[in-house]
Amino acid sequence: MSWKKLISLRKRKIDEIFREFLTVIDTFERAEQTIKEKGFISDDNAQKAMNRLLNAKKKALFVCEKYNVKKIEFGKTDRPMKTFCVVNDTEP
Repeated sequence: MSWKKLISLRKRKIDEIFREFLTVIDTFERAEQTIKEKGFISDDNAQKAMNRLLNAKKKALFVCEKYNVKKIEFGKTDRPMKTFCVVNDTEP
């Protein structure tokens, strides 16, 4: 295998891993939103537990920021989304 093909393959693998990593962040955000909507954090102990759980999300977002990965605000650009990202899943 040539060096160029090997480098290309490694880049694709890194992209795959990173996309999977972003799905973890999305899962945290959906869970956080559901917990808030259903009022599960109404008492102090639940709120403290939620904050500890969300530390993992904060660390993941820090890793993204470290590598200059930013949240995309849909509808705020002229460029097609496919130039920014790969859509893995959608929700209503």
